[in-house]
Amino acid sequence: MDMKKRKLQAIGPICPSRDDMIKIDRDLGFLKESYEMEFLDPLMDIPLNVNVNSFYKTWTKKLKNSHVNYQGFLGFSLGGVILQKCIGMLRERDMPVVLFSTPSFVNNSLKDQLGNIMKKLENHEVESAVRELNKRVYYPNNPPKLNISKYNKNEVNHRLQEGFKLILNDQMKDSVNEEEVEYLHLVGEESVLVNSENVLQTGKGKVEYVPCAGMRVLRDNKDYCRKIIMEYLSNYE
Repeated sequence: MDMKKRKLQAIGPICPSRDDMIKIDRDLGFLKESYEMEFLDPLMDIPLNVNVNSFYKTWTKKLKNSHVNYQGFLGFSLGGVILQKCIGMLRERDMPVVLFSTPSFVNNSLKDQLGNIMKKLENHEVESAVRELNKRVYYPNNPPKLNISKYNKNEVNHRLQEGFKLILNDQMKDSVNEEEVEYLHLVGEESVLVNSENVLQTGKGKVEYVPCAGMRVLRDNKDYCRKIIMEYLSNYE
């Protein structure tokens, strides 16, 4: 009889469309032999001009009500920031937490890069904004050809603006000073957005800089990431 699979919940990054999460879900395919995965969009049902504190309070409440149903959490960028906010709650249970390309705080470089994309969005230059975002997310590789016609531009503008506001208007440093929570954090060595300039190594956390990778560490160097992730998760079986 097959053993019941352990359940992991993954919270995704800021994406132009929730359908873009499928690509990240595919990159985690190597986990599905041993784990049951649930992938959540961090911006689902996000209102216009969302309040930063209200946003994180909503997510904290959501995880407080559901975290007992999972044996681990994965967080990508904004999804990782959400997990950092809830790190005290997760400390109560011995469970793995894996972060991907998650800033510990907003440094000037990240602020300027996201700010430039925000200006394009405010001017309704949606296609130009998405191209600029993809250029930075996919670096050091070339971004895929953009088919803007598959997107609802109003939805894209709303999701990206509100998502970037959450990053730019938040004081994240206060969330990562917990010293009693073990976590694994994978950061691309060549990322121009999230890198050693805005990632802190704290307490029992372990930051791994992935060679030959940008923001999309799983896509850029999957074999390297898979080995580290599987070794880390095996400590909790």
